[in-house]
Amino acid sequence: MPECKYCHESLTRFNKDVCPYCGGKKPLEGVDSSTIDITKVLDPVSSNEAETPIKFKRRLVAGLLTIFFGLFGANFFYLGHIKTGLIALAISFLLIGGVGSLLCFVTTLTPIWSYLIPALALETIYIVLGFIYFFKQGLKDAKGVFLR
Repeated sequence: MPECKYCHESLTRFNKDVCPYCGGKKPLEGVDSSTIDITKVLDPVSSNEAETPIKFKRRLVAGLLTIFFGLFGANFFYLGHIKTGLIALAISFLLIGGVGSLLCFVTTLTPIWSYLIPALALETIYIVLGFIYFFKQGLKDAKGVFLR
């Protein structure tokens, strides 16, 4: 968009007589409002970027990591979602430790079962998420590259 030659505010072609911002007369006289060919400014893709291949992450690996090591957030670390992996790890430990302790003190369950029940409940959730990795199309890693 062309700018006013007095106050340098962006104007439209309808404001060629008076600037609505500063009130200057004929604000577009002497101002070049032609378009610029931006294709001359952009560099072509360099050959160095073309030589480095994209490393695809596998849906099978992500699914297996989710099923077997989902409690530790291994699938998120594999896909490059480090913060999400740390959050999943913290949630797993808090749920197993908190609910397990609650079951241990409130119920008559043995301590091993009071901690194993929340762990098995979380593991069933991660098994379902693992099968989602196996069968759902269009999943991406942290870099935005589709899983193969």
